[in-house]
Amino acid sequence: MRLGDGAFELTHRLDEMMADAHVAPCTVDEVAPLLQEILAEKIYHVEFGMFQEPGRFEIAECSRRGRMRYGECCSLVNDDTAIVAQLTCSPRRLAMHLDAYLPRATCEERELIQSGQHVDMLQDIQPKGILMSEGGISAALPWAGSGGRCCGLRIELKTTSRGNRCALEELVSHIQEDWPQTSLT
Repeated sequence: MRLGDGAFELTHRLDEMMADAHVAPCTVDEVAPLLQEILAEKIYHVEFGMFQEPGRFEIAECSRRGRMRYGECCSLVNDDTAIVAQLTCSPRRLAMHLDAYLPRATCEERELIQSGQHVDMLQDIQPKGILMSEGGISAALPWAGSGGRCCGLRIELKTTSRGNRCALEELVSHIQEDWPQTSLT
């Protein structure tokens, strides 16, 4: 409280807390109820990302404190969250994103894109609409955001156990049934 007029001022402690704050796009508001539902289980980390511009996929929300990736430009070929987001793209939009990504792609990524292997991999994933990691410790699902925005949601177990892997499989089934934004039809 200021002595002169009794008004309140923000302290440096609030500045420290606000240093981690960021502005979330409105698409994050659409997925927020699902993210809260997932995090209520306390056994998962989640991240949600979207295409911000052609060829630029960024993480918009992430629950893992030690691995904040806000604004990080993800690989369209090697990042599960970005890969599943491409499942929601029309063929024309997918080509636009991949073409825009090529200048910053590594040599290996460029070869996968230009040879058609990347699109072949997307077509293999398309029927399931989910990308499970080896060992079942994470799952990535596509998310169709408002205005046709192509997004991806990745759920990762905090600790690996048979029970947690089963819980993740059940959660993914629940999401695919109850959240139409993950539908690829």
